[in-house]
Amino acid sequence: MKLHHHKLLKLILANREASLEDLSKAIDVKHNDYKDYFPLACLVVSGYISCDLRNSSGKPYDEKLLASIFYSKVSGEEQVNNYHNSSGRKGYGSKLFTMTAKTQLYFDELRAKRVERMFTALISIIVGVSSALITLAIKSNI
Repeated sequence: MKLHHHKLLKLILANREASLEDLSKAIDVKHNDYKDYFPLACLVVSGYISCDLRNSSGKPYDEKLLASIFYSKVSGEEQVNNYHNSSGRKGYGSKLFTMTAKTQLYFDELRAKRVERMFTALISIIVGVSSALITLAIKSNI
């Protein structure tokens, strides 16, 4: 997972939910258009974040349309790609994104990997020091 995806997930994990307004402050603006919101749309489509924007079948929209919706809500533009935003910035602060179980599992897995790495490093240091001491003891007896 890329760093900007991880940053958005940490923001949502801290409060268990976040508004589009909160998340838009954390998004890195490079293109100043809908492409800046692809990381957020990717997290929604992949199931790390839950959002109430759904199509008629109940599934989330595709990434490009979601990024266009998010950008049009933040910027207030009336048309972005195929999305017509007739309400402007209305609902911009109230649109909530919540974490899912997949998000919690992702961070739990990262924590477990970090503990395993630290445990492995500690064991390596102990083995290295003990082998050096044993070698020194054997050489001093010869």
